[in-house]
Amino acid sequence: MFRINTTTLLSLCNDLETHYRLKSSRRMNVIEKVTMFLYTIAIRHQIGKCMRDFNIQVKLLVDV
Repeated sequence: MFRINTTTLLSLCNDLETHYRLKSSRRMNVIEKVTMFLYTIAIRHQIGKCMRDFNIQVKLLVDV
């Protein structure tokens, strides 16, 4: 599970708004955009880790 401190998240959102011009839209504010992006990255990382672990297990079974 991916966790981020609330203060860190708010600071990141503030930096993205002020320095990189990330803006809220009619349907989504900056915090929602950033958290969805971070969630997507965390899920991809988790899936990649599971795939690597599975491939290692298969390799161990085949080598036996």
